[in-house]
Amino acid sequence: MANALNGEYEIIEALNSSIGDFGGPAFKAREVSSSSTDAPSGRIVLLRRLPDGIDREALDDAIEQSLLLLGSPNILETYGVTQIESRVGVPSGLYVVSEFLRGISLRERIRRVAPFSVATSLKFALSIVQALSFAQKKSIEHGSLAAEHVLLTPEGQVKIADFLVPTLAREASVHDSHVALGGDLRSLGLILYEMLVGSIPSSAYSGGSYSPRASNSGVPPAVDGIVRKAMSVDPSVKYDSISELLTDLQTALDDLNAGKPLNWSPMAVTPRTSGKHSGKLSEAASELLSDQADNDRSGYGSPILSKAIMAAFVVGVLAVIGVVIVLMNALTTPPDVTVPMLVGKTFDNAKQLADSGHFKVVNQAHEYSDVWPAGVVMKQSELAGREIKSGKTVDVTVSDGPPLTAIPDVTQVTLSKARKMIQDAGLPVGTVQYEYSDSVPKGIVTRQDPAAAAMVPHTNPVTIVVSKGPSPPPSPTGVVGSATVAGEIDLVWDPVENATTYDVYRDGKKLVSGLFDQGYSDTRLGYGERHTYSVSAVNVNGESAQSAPVSATTLPDPSAPPPVSAQGQSPDQTQNPSQIDNLSGPQNAPGAPPASTAPKQRQFHIRFKMPRRGDSRKVQIQVQDATGANVVYDEYQAPGDVVDQHLPALGNKVVIRIYFDGKLIKQEVK
Repeated sequence: MANALNGEYEIIEALNSSIGDFGGPAFKAREVSSSSTDAPSGRIVLLRRLPDGIDREALDDAIEQSLLLLGSPNILETYGVTQIESRVGVPSGLYVVSEFLRGISLRERIRRVAPFSVATSLKFALSIVQALSFAQKKSIEHGSLAAEHVLLTPEGQVKIADFLVPTLAREASVHDSHVALGGDLRSLGLILYEMLVGSIPSSAYSGGSYSPRASNSGVPPAVDGIVRKAMSVDPSVKYDSISELLTDLQTALDDLNAGKPLNWSPMAVTPRTSGKHSGKLSEAASELLSDQADNDRSGYGSPILSKAIMAAFVVGVLAVIGVVIVLMNALTTPPDVTVPMLVGKTFDNAKQLADSGHFKVVNQAHEYSDVWPAGVVMKQSELAGREIKSGKTVDVTVSDGPPLTAIPDVTQVTLSKARKMIQDAGLPVGTVQYEYSDSVPKGIVTRQDPAAAAMVPHTNPVTIVVSKGPSPPPSPTGVVGSATVAGEIDLVWDPVENATTYDVYRDGKKLVSGLFDQGYSDTRLGYGERHTYSVSAVNVNGESAQSAPVSATTLPDPSAPPPVSAQGQSPDQTQNPSQIDNLSGPQNAPGAPPASTAPKQRQFHIRFKMPRRGDSRKVQIQVQDATGANVVYDEYQAPGDVVDQHLPALGNKVVIRIYFDGKLIKQEVK
């Protein structure tokens, strides 16, 4: 095959492609190698499998012609076909290789939101006709054009797929019968009709011209005439060429954008002889000419003279009628007004615009909408830009917002059942939260939001709260660590209500569990070891969160001098001058001999101011001396309060620690 691409393709993902009607699997792929000089490796392509038994010679010809269409902004590029061998998830066979674009087919867009606005329908139709015009210059017709062959990208680009290939890829179907009835031009008329109405007449493929205005009163005469003329199979009525259709579409879109009335129709043009939008003779003039012809056949007078007299008479009558009509309109008809865009306005705003524009707005209908908020106009009977008589009524349809759905009661059921009940009601499942409950078993829904029976839009998510069962005990408090015996750190804490046992953690790892008492001694430690401890409470409902951590250091080696930092403080000391103004006490004077090893009574003065911002905090002051670690101050302080305490202590080495809400803020060794 001359145009087959013999490269290798890396499958990126399988697609549920709605482009065209191949019916086989489709894939997004990356071209990793290629024998084609103009197809660089790494290109992202669309692969679609062709049916088995396809005519290879006809396929070659189709691909040859498709390659001639490269370069049009409104035609999906076809690069060729390739033979792919079977692999996991990818059946073997011939695949069409084409340009990959994100988007949906026009068929899917029509299914979701049709009927379209007149402006949107004209823009899409104009892009399709421009693609057909480009192909016609290459002497190519699509041959099977339908809405499924039109791709709409998220950026609003319109591209036609599968020139010539669809007719090779399947047996003749109902979509093919239009070819003999008018080809691509009639196909465009059917597509435009479908965009404006939302469906195609059941007998459309048997011929005939159908008026979209009959099903959608918002379609102006000009657009209605374009559709009927494009769909017509009557040689005296249908379009002679794509360029003629292109001109009418562009004229209609320009008039709409300029706010001009679209009350002209290409169907009113005398076939093959009249100028653009010239219209036909009036019925009165036709009758007069018919009577003159009867007179001629009866032999009254000279044919030439009779025709001249009759023509003069007709002109005179028409002139008089025209003058009378103009005078009556001038005297009795109020000036025309231009209908503004009411869609997207609230109904009250639409009425204000109508009052200022000298016409009336009547709310004739309400509809649910996922697009328009409640109370906003979503449709109007007269298109924006159309001229109407002053005082005329414009009917509007007002949105009631998304359809409302009753919330099911999903409490007292399992999470999986609650999800199914919500989804069966057509609602999305929102967040799933968990909470402890002493009355609802674990895994059962305790609450929901919104509440059961509430009427909400079908897009409103339902939040589910699931029971975690009875709550475990609270975290222990008052944890204190001290070192009074070499190689040992002693821990004590306050008892916890409803706790049966306690677990102790050292440096983040569980050290011991199942303790019945509120204390534990960590033994077999070395000199000067420092560790961080926390405690949790346990009962039948589970384990609590760990307590605030507390650090402690074992006694130093008595044979080694105590470590002293350059500032004369313990290396493990932490400071926060912005929160503690002063921490002082008696110390040895510089150069004085070492103090006696016997414990001595000492006094310390602690004074600091609480931060000015934030909430009240629990302040604890712990003194660790020869008697052990003791909390000597435990009070809540408000922002800006001053803490001023005199603290006694016993021993040559005293460690003073200050905690805010259980967190160590300041430590000094004296």
